[in-house]
Amino acid sequence: LTTIFGRLYVNKQQEISRAPKLGSLALWRMGRIADKIKSDFNETFLPAFAKEMAVQEAIDFDKLPTADLLDAVARIRANYMGATCVAASVVNIAADYYLRRARDKLTTEGIEPARVLAHADQTEFERALAVAKEAPAASRENVLLRGIGHRSTVDYELAAPRYAERPADADPLLNVPDMPVRSLAEIGADLAAHTDDAALRQVVLVACSFQTLKEDAKHHSLRELAVLRRALLAVDRRFMLDGLVFYLTFEELDALRDERAVANLRAAALARRQLAAGLAEVSSVDATLTVRQIEDYAMGIKPQSADGTDRMGGLRVSGSGRVEGRACVVKEAGADGGSVIPGFQDGDIVVSRMVPPAWLPYFKRAGGFVCEVGGWLSHTAIVAREFNVPLVVQAKGLQAIETGDLIRLDSDGAIEVVAQRQTVEAA
Repeated sequence: LTTIFGRLYVNKQQEISRAPKLGSLALWRMGRIADKIKSDFNETFLPAFAKEMAVQEAIDFDKLPTADLLDAVARIRANYMGATCVAASVVNIAADYYLRRARDKLTTEGIEPARVLAHADQTEFERALAVAKEAPAASRENVLLRGIGHRSTVDYELAAPRYAERPADADPLLNVPDMPVRSLAEIGADLAAHTDDAALRQVVLVACSFQTLKEDAKHHSLRELAVLRRALLAVDRRFMLDGLVFYLTFEELDALRDERAVANLRAAALARRQLAAGLAEVSSVDATLTVRQIEDYAMGIKPQSADGTDRMGGLRVSGSGRVEGRACVVKEAGADGGSVIPGFQDGDIVVSRMVPPAWLPYFKRAGGFVCEVGGWLSHTAIVAREFNVPLVVQAKGLQAIETGDLIRLDSDGAIEVVAQRQTVEAA
């Protein structure tokens, strides 16, 4: 991961060089160990993790001596990176492999993957929403926070408040339409209508079950990240940093043990916050960048798209068939602004940099979504398949779309402006 113009990117050259090379034997083993991966996480890792989190979540970090507080930050981070993240990543990597395998086999058989690869059973997150909705109105919010209080509108951003800190951020989730719940048996029965290949059905069922497990692994692991944030907030208060703790590295945090370093670290963090504020005012850059584009942006030149063309399109990961609708373009600031989609009208196809979880209540109202960020296993894609709402991710060329344009989404991910806003309004 690397930061460019204040935004986080994946270095694709590094990703390719670090990716595991799976030979035929490894692929054969991957096909046979799905049950072991599930049991290792659910029966070995998760019970011990839950006990440890119950202890960590009960700690009052403000009462710890400074040295112990900084030790706690280092210890929690090390455990998250060295154990919790590893356990969740094993599930994520397996889920990605099983989904790719199922997607490729379905495509070969002429079956549209987005119609079939919905996840099986409720995730822990969905279960928490369902339980909260059934609770009496007076206690609904508290019930919801017990289930997802450790989550956030931007889950992996330590600087983002958790729902337990700002309950109002979670309230819109109570308006998310009830998500269809399908068991593996029901998915298998639906798939039987498309193919009589038993081996293909098994491959698809494994992929569907791992989508649920992937979401649950994320849900549980985020409890430790929420504990780490609480410890960091205690450090922020201890040294009167006024939120600047999130502009320091973990190595710099450890240096706070030396009182002589505090003033310099505070000044460095303040300068970084000011730089971040300035970068936030800069026009949004593309979600995919080449080295040439980075150089052009640095000189203030607006470059062409990363693939050298103006073609609009991306990866269709949910929904079926061709759809048309009015475009509702949401700028980056609007996407970060909360649960409301500015200017949205029922049936609109929402065009944005990303689709945050706070927009889930719109999944029954929108004609579709188009975004620059995401993949087959993103939370948004998994939920979109449950609702059968069209979603195109990794889209390019979106700058050509304006709010009010009539746009078309094809099943292959192609995006077309059918009519521009002025023509639509005139009609």
